[in-house]
Amino acid sequence: DLGPEDAQSLLRYLKNTQSEDPAFFYAVQLNSNGHTANIFWADAKTRMAYYHFGDVVRLGTLCRNSKYIPIAIFSGVNHHLQPVVFGCALIVDDSEASFAWLFEKWLEAMPVGPPVSLVLEFNQEMAAAATKILPDTHCTFCEKHILGTVREELGSLYPEPELDHFITDLRKCIDCCRLEESFESCWDSVIRKYGFRNNELLQSLYEIRRQWAPAYTRKVFCARNLLPQSCQNLENVIEKHFSSKTQLWVAVQQLGQAVCNFYEKETQADYLTTFQMATVRTASPLEKQASSIFTRSIFEKFQDQFAESFGYHADRLEDDMLHKYRVTVSEGDEEAHTVSFNPEKKTVGCSCCLFESCGILCRHALRVFIIEGVRALPKAYILKRWTKHAKSIATVDDYIDLRGCRDDPSTTMYNDLHCDAIKCAKEGSASSELYSVAKEALHKALDEVVTLRKIRDQQNLQSCKRPIKKSAKGKDSDHSTIISSTRSASKNSLLEIDDIT
Repeated sequence: DLGPEDAQSLLRYLKNTQSEDPAFFYAVQLNSNGHTANIFWADAKTRMAYYHFGDVVRLGTLCRNSKYIPIAIFSGVNHHLQPVVFGCALIVDDSEASFAWLFEKWLEAMPVGPPVSLVLEFNQEMAAAATKILPDTHCTFCEKHILGTVREELGSLYPEPELDHFITDLRKCIDCCRLEESFESCWDSVIRKYGFRNNELLQSLYEIRRQWAPAYTRKVFCARNLLPQSCQNLENVIEKHFSSKTQLWVAVQQLGQAVCNFYEKETQADYLTTFQMATVRTASPLEKQASSIFTRSIFEKFQDQFAESFGYHADRLEDDMLHKYRVTVSEGDEEAHTVSFNPEKKTVGCSCCLFESCGILCRHALRVFIIEGVRALPKAYILKRWTKHAKSIATVDDYIDLRGCRDDPSTTMYNDLHCDAIKCAKEGSASSELYSVAKEALHKALDEVVTLRKIRDQQNLQSCKRPIKKSAKGKDSDHSTIISSTRSASKNSLLEIDDIT
């Protein structure tokens, strides 16, 4: 359990933060003794970030030794390939029930539905809870965490040089084999080479290979190789502050400031993407179009694939309905891939599934686009989350969204206005002249909003007015009882929170 004094001071801090910012969310789970067990929180910017980039999420835990308090962080990647946080938690009890509670509260806090995919640590309790609470989300285990587990388990049994060679070969097998048959053959070869056929851990990993090996998860969008493996500055803050030497609420505050640094870097990247055009390497209209649509970081990824496509050879295969190609590289030992192209719909599919997993067209597909004379990227291959307009709430018909059409809930609109107000405050505080302009603009906007709301409220009131009939007395009495019950329930809820704090 969290220490009583630490827990109370943290809960007071979270409650005060929520009173200052209504979009701030936090939840507390008590154990059977009535003590604080787990705590989750997410601020307005975190919740807004999830609205834009919450299609793929990673859940990781830090400080799982006795010296520090365990921290769970929901994170992802923005349109600049920078890490972004979607919520934090203190998980003292890491049972399946606790993780189930965490997922429930996390979904409750987020302004839109569950993610397309969720990358987890190699943790069976965490995976079981995710499967239960997020049945429509594709859950996979983190490859880095799996390899770390393998190294830790085998470290005491085998000498370091041999183990290093084994991990290197295993990593190559995982990263380079994009086809199921290739992965299975390579895995068996590596296991035989190092004499690990009877190792229980490796056997169990192979049995659940469909939950983590890219050869089996390649058709699910999980931003593989694009999702940040770690948030180094967060790790540094946690290592420094989340210990017995620092009050818990201070540590949480420091963590929040570290998360704010992410938003500052994102703002800087937004500026560069908007005002600095990327350099194109060819005269191709495909590359020029990509440079104008994607952020600089994503365009660089696309550009690398586009440049590499010129080193590939495509052999046409016989097929009546589709144009099929066998695409191979001129040099190197990369496995051949099959690319199918529909000339009518201008759609393409590659056996490597890079677009399906990362949202960026692969060199094999781009090679076929060039051969087939495609001069513009079809809409189906432009993900909004990778574009310069990724954070635009307005729907853009030229792009696609992995989570489809989404309602714009009040929380999201609040967060969006909150961000604009903060930007206005930062710019307006630079000088007394700018302050006057910003102050006048904000007051004018507020007056217009309040006036319009009063007009709407008055119209609604007039339309709802009806003569009160005697026969409706019973209903009116029931209505009063409902209101009274609601008020009592709200009062009781507040009392419960006060008791906890």
